[in-house]
Amino acid sequence: MLTGIVCWGDSLTAGGGWTSTLQKLSGIPVYNGGTGGENARTIAARQGADVMLVNNITIPAACEPVTLAVRKTDSGILTEEGYKVTPLLQGGAHVNPVKIGEVEGTLRWTGTNYADTNGIWTFTRSVAGEAVTIKRPTAVRTAFDRLHNQASEVMILFIGQNGGYADLTDLIRMHQQMISTSRERNIWCWAFRLERKASVQNMKSR
Repeated sequence: MLTGIVCWGDSLTAGGGWTSTLQKLSGIPVYNGGTGGENARTIAARQGADVMLVNNITIPAACEPVTLAVRKTDSGILTEEGYKVTPLLQGGAHVNPVKIGEVEGTLRWTGTNYADTNGIWTFTRSVAGEAVTIKRPTAVRTAFDRLHNQASEVMILFIGQNGGYADLTDLIRMHQQMISTSRERNIWCWAFRLERKASVQNMKSR
């Protein structure tokens, strides 16, 4: 049974309006996982294909923030493949609550805007408990990653317009990773900006 359609992308998904139209026409719940300005790597990290990692931190027993990454020195949050990604620079209600191991909480970007180089990424647990020391690379799983990578859902990918990939081969590889992470959903759709005809034809040929 088809339970929903989940859309991963940037501003063309977040505010494009087509997700609302899709829900109206299909009669199926549509979950918008778009965030403006994000590149392909950050979207893939949010989705869990190249998951964000943290290491060598202690999550306090109290509901107090712990720093995960500092933009000025770390550039972003490390991923499993060794890239740095920058979630939440322009929002993203679908990110929280996240889970680090078994601890659920809120991932926050403290910068005043997307360009603020003084911002940091923090994690604050939702419920007080015992302090947890992370001594090995541990995944940061977003809400949409945990809730909407289901076999009963359709996945729509609309990524790549903001860069975040080395070449078309790399972009295709990221699509394949995201499809694999989605646990074999019924259907997946690959959308691209129509004016990029040359890129589209190159990707189709591969």
